[in-house]
Amino acid sequence: MSITRFNNDNVRFDFEPKEDFEYRTLEELYNKNGKDEIYLVKGVFVNTKSRYGDSAVAVSEDCFINLPSHLVDTIREIREDVKLVDDINNNKVGFKIYEYYQRKYNKTCYSINWVEL
Repeated sequence: MSITRFNNDNVRFDFEPKEDFEYRTLEELYNKNGKDEIYLVKGVFVNTKSRYGDSAVAVSEDCFINLPSHLVDTIREIREDVKLVDDINNNKVGFKIYEYYQRKYNKTCYSINWVEL
């Protein structure tokens, strides 16, 4: 482990979302495009102003995508990794959506698998 991991590099994603970008859920996108669609990741961030605590968000080419709360720590790690930020800026990161049944809440839920492009 290197002490340099504590340096605060400013994370800079090259992509600038349009002002009219809307938020979409994984369920909406899965129902519209199916399980085989690959979403290009143009940026990621953690929304700290959510009513339900911190929430993970991916930026695609045409919308913001709400991600499951279990990915908040992953998104923070991605933002701290210069190589991964560069990969996102160079269009090398995407994801596919999958569905699963959550017995605890007795409902179908959605999450993602990362894809190297």
